[in-house]
Amino acid sequence: MGNIKNRSIKPAGSFNYAEGIRVKAAEAISTNDIVVILDVSGGIGVVSLADATTARGVKGRILIAKHDIPSGGYGVALPWKIVEGVNTAAFTGGGAVGDVWAVGEGGTKGKIIDPVAVPTVSRPIAITIKVGTTDGAYLVDTLSSL
Repeated sequence: MGNIKNRSIKPAGSFNYAEGIRVKAAEAISTNDIVVILDVSGGIGVVSLADATTARGVKGRILIAKHDIPSGGYGVALPWKIVEGVNTAAFTGGGAVGDVWAVGEGGTKGKIIDPVAVPTVSRPIAITIKVGTTDGAYLVDTLSSL
């Protein structure tokens, strides 16, 4: 029986570490990259950068990398996270709270992009919660349909 007491569990802020998932990287992953589990090794999900070029690249378990993970290394990926310090004003039309972002493809795979670029397979992944050129923020929620 575990010895974690309810009073020890703190509410989440910009991410919930308790929901973190240990993953192995099939390629180099950067902080806040969008990844998809496409394989398994020793009971650990092996992740690759999500790529909207094909349905396989954005279907299944999508996560956001908590930190840089070298190719072949292990790290933590999260089901949701608030990403701050991004240019949300670059969204088509100048940006507004509630704008929905998508997973990139090809040269932008693993990144969050303005869906005006029309990825081959659209997968909504984030929603703007603060508009700004250097201090914008969006909520990446890999589990909802936004």
